[in-house]
Amino acid sequence: MCEAHASSSVPSTDAFEVRHPRTGWADGYAFDVDEAGELMIVCVNLKVLGTFKYSTSGEFLDASAFNEAQLERGGFTTKLCAARDLIKRKPGQARAEAALSAADAALKEGAAEREDWSVVAHRIRGEALEALGRYREAVEAYEKALAIDEKAGVKRRVAALRKRLDFQGG
Repeated sequence: MCEAHASSSVPSTDAFEVRHPRTGWADGYAFDVDEAGELMIVCVNLKVLGTFKYSTSGEFLDASAFNEAQLERGGFTTKLCAARDLIKRKPGQARAEAALSAADAALKEGAAEREDWSVVAHRIRGEALEALGRYREAVEAYEKALAIDEKAGVKRRVAALRKRLDFQGG
């Protein structure tokens, strides 16, 4: 499974190409070949995140493991980008909780000291809390983002959530 091989063990007539790798550029590569020496899998090694596989057609095979690694082991910028993607692409309670956890971790790991990333973290917190139905907490998170940058892009959301809370009597 993803053992390093000398480049001569991969047939030179075959080409493998991934134009825009999901993982970014790797720190190292390893190749799985069959008994005949045919390329089966290309593995990319990312020092902090781990090793992930691509098929010979360029299909990314470890998307779920990669997303999990970004949320758990990435630096605060990686965590926030992964959390933002998670909220935008795949709504749902488990994903919202994962995004919230990543945003909280990012704030503790240094995002709070950087205005630009702090705004992103608080906005993600607000989006996750809103997805979880925790509207009062979502408003608080959005307001933190707006206090840092009035152009955080959440003024309408705050107004809509306040209206919803007023309607609900909360």
